Amino acid sequence: MVDVNQLVQLCAVDNNLFCTTFFPKACRQTPAPFHTDIWKHLDDNSKRYINLICFRDSAKTTLLRMFTGKRVAFNLSKTILYVGASEAHAARSIRWLRART
Repeated sequence: MVDVNQLVQLCAVDNNLFCTTFFPKACRQTPAPFHTDIWKHLDDNSKRYINLICFRDSAKTTLLRMFTGKRVAFNLSKTILYVGASEAHAARSIRWLRART
């Protein structure tokens, strides 16, 4: 059995473990291989802005919501701005995160 502190430390370095541990309803399937590449770009702290162009149904919104959750959980970001097609779309992601805490 894994200790809670060990689990948190493992989740800090393993994105898929973080997602399946803290967002089990959103991560019901094995992640697609290209999700590793997306996480690599998201975790790259040398770039302030990144632009990802992904195909439809590639879990863009879900991955970014979980990325935001990780940044908040490990106190890596002070301010996170959601930009969407409208204010309502952006607010929906914030509500999704708040419902899972």
